[in-house]
Amino acid sequence: MKGKWFSVGSIGCLVLLIVALLLVGGYPAHSQDKPQYGGILRVVEGAGPRGCIGWPANAVGNDALGMKPCIEYLVNQDNMNKILPCLATDWKVARDRKSITFTLRKGVKFHDGSDFNAEVARFNLQAVKDAKASGTASWTSVEVVDDYTVRINLSEYNNNLLARLSGSPGAMVSKEAVEKNGIEWAKLNPVGTGPFKFVSFQRDVVAKYTRNENYWDKGKPYLDGVELHFIKDPMTQQAVMRAGEAEVLGIGLGKMAADMKALGFKIISAPSGTVSLLPDSKNADSPFGNKKVREAVEYAIDREAIVKGKGYGFLKAAYQLPPSNSMAYDPNFKGRQYDPEKAKKLLTETGYPNGFATKIIPMSFDVDRDVMVALQSYLGEVGIKVDLDFVDYGRYSEYRRKGWHNALLCQPIAVFPNYNQTLDFYFSAKSPDFPSLARPAGFDELIQKSISTVEAKKRNIQNVLEKMFDETMVIPINEVGRGYAVQNYVHDTGHLEWGSWTNWTPDRAWMSK
Repeated sequence: MKGKWFSVGSIGCLVLLIVALLLVGGYPAHSQDKPQYGGILRVVEGAGPRGCIGWPANAVGNDALGMKPCIEYLVNQDNMNKILPCLATDWKVARDRKSITFTLRKGVKFHDGSDFNAEVARFNLQAVKDAKASGTASWTSVEVVDDYTVRINLSEYNNNLLARLSGSPGAMVSKEAVEKNGIEWAKLNPVGTGPFKFVSFQRDVVAKYTRNENYWDKGKPYLDGVELHFIKDPMTQQAVMRAGEAEVLGIGLGKMAADMKALGFKIISAPSGTVSLLPDSKNADSPFGNKKVREAVEYAIDREAIVKGKGYGFLKAAYQLPPSNSMAYDPNFKGRQYDPEKAKKLLTETGYPNGFATKIIPMSFDVDRDVMVALQSYLGEVGIKVDLDFVDYGRYSEYRRKGWHNALLCQPIAVFPNYNQTLDFYFSAKSPDFPSLARPAGFDELIQKSISTVEAKKRNIQNVLEKMFDETMVIPINEVGRGYAVQNYVHDTGHLEWGSWTNWTPDRAWMSK
């Protein structure tokens, strides 16, 4: 960093990355052996891209899986919110915070032989701005400064901007290929600068890539190719790995991770969020409008018993909203521990000595049913009679956007490396989510203060989280996460080291078999 108004060079950031990865628990140490060349790395995921792997302006969700081997971003972001060079080698926020200027890497070519330069970067950034991609609302214009310098002008700055550019909004594809063949062609034919060139894509089946012999990072990649296989059935996934027909498998944490570990596979794991209860605290006629009732709910739940039964050693109880791998996590925070007698006392003080009837509405496609049953049981023990309302995706989305009454929504709150992004996405005044969740006076101002600094500051984030805890806005239950089962001869894939689970390091990966 070069002072408050920062400009980041590649050497210092790479050192920071190495140190960060050594300090973060849960990840395997990189192999000390010399990388070997050759081999096709086969990665299995439960779901694949929906069909836009080559036009970042329209890419959503799992589309990023199909982009990663062949398309690169302006910057990269690790899972502790370090921003690192990629196609941009340097960047600088203006003193008035009305622009951010990027110095671009020279000598980079797309897979079709065309050059990467400032005009190409402007073309890509303008496309995502025109598509109103998430995070671009504050971009007033994109301009070329010189052949290898591009500037994004801003109506207002927030410290999530660089993180956004480590994903689809910052992805670079060949301007020449798009203009020659059209956007519809580009959606299914990615032409990037990455370590592998696109070969073919069969939706819900496989995507294939071959080595880019002219990759700008000389000596890489080590692999001859990458294949992404999309298999829904967990039993089939395991059979493929056990037969040696794949090298890497994306898994959920819990029993499957434990089973794969018992079979001798390496397991890479990391929390991806926190399953949380969201009370309808904004409704004055709801029991949850009273803060003491919300506290009673939290004291009534034995989180440790829940994760012991469901986590198989891979999950943790959550007493704070950020999971344990987050830059916002406070290792000294104790939270409200299990105390059913205190829960009963609080209910009596609030006029509910015999409890009351309510319901939990789980995000059923993303929350463990057994955990919901456990919550129902624990709340029942203090007199809160809970009906579990497992609704479909459409109905849940309606509750989330339009509101709910005398109930607790339950879903994972995802962790972004810059935790300001989590707070802004779910809880700021401009968020369309959770209208029945009360935001206390001054709460949004705390969020806006936290996101407006040039770099994210943990103290500012903690101020927001302390307000949330004091008001019992959200009741965290347990961490959830992702994992990868990996064959022992596979090295340095970088899975779960980066800002998004869809990001990994195909350029760095290699196999000793």
